[in-house]
Amino acid sequence: MFNSWVYSEIIVEQASRKKKLGLYPELNYEALVESIASWMNCWMRFTMPRPDELIDLLSDAFLLVMNAKRKKVEIGNYEAFAEAVRADVYRRLMEYIKYCDKGVRTYYKMK
Repeated sequence: MFNSWVYSEIIVEQASRKKKLGLYPELNYEALVESIASWMNCWMRFTMPRPDELIDLLSDAFLLVMNAKRKKVEIGNYEAFAEAVRADVYRRLMEYIKYCDKGVRTYYKMK
C-alpha cells in the first residue's frame, strides 16, 4: 500500500545518514534547486531520470538547509522545508517553460 510520507521518511533518513558520515552537499542550495527542477523537467519529457537521483538531491538540500538554520534533521522539520523547496523548484520550472507557448489544445487544435 502506498504511503505518501514514505518518500519524506526516506529523504530524511538519507540526510541523517549523510550527516552522521560527515558527507555534506557539494552543491549550494541554488544549484540543488536547479538540479531538482532539471530532474522534474526531464521526467515530463522523453527521458526518465532515476527516482533515487531526486531523493539524493532532496536529501542534500534538506541537510544543507537544516545545517544553515541549525535545526535537527528530522521528519518534523521536513514538511515546512518541502513546501519551501517546492516553491523554489516551481519558480525555476516556470523559467523553463517561459517560451513553451503551445499546450495540447493549441498544438492539436482541440476545443
